[in-house]
Amino acid sequence: MEYTKHIGIIALALSSLLISCGSTKDITTAEVEHPAELSSVEFTTIVRNELSGAGEEGLVQSMIVVRTQEEWEALKEKMNKVNNETDAFETPEFVDFSSEMLIACFDRVRSTGGYDLHVNHITESTDTMNVFIELAIPAGAATSVLTQPYSIIKLTKTDKTIVETRW
Repeated sequence: MEYTKHIGIIALALSSLLISCGSTKDITTAEVEHPAELSSVEFTTIVRNELSGAGEEGLVQSMIVVRTQEEWEALKEKMNKVNNETDAFETPEFVDFSSEMLIACFDRVRSTGGYDLHVNHITESTDTMNVFIELAIPAGAATSVLTQPYSIIKLTKTDKTIVETRW
């Protein structure tokens, strides 16, 4: 008797759930037939390296968009907190902030070396730019030292919302 009562309650709950599902009226045919157009964005990788300050730079796993010289100077100051990281960059004035910007991507601090963070590709729609970031994991033996992989890219300046996607 108790068993039959439980089955009846379960059947009633399932039928209510199935009846309430089933409407897709919010999706229009035009949206399905013509999804938002995405286009690729060209960019140049400025540097791919790793910080070795054991996280003292204060750059947690993040993506930082740099649109002005002042923002660039502030980021370099953070990156140089422990070591003079940016002194190794080929030229100090490699970006024209009137028409270009930088995106700096930082991974979390890792307990070994051998990790590589890089921007794989970028797509954009009318309002949004999507930055796809990939992390390569060391394949063999790696040094036992704290590292924080990063990558900095240069691209045409935009005011679009920039969204990061990590692989």
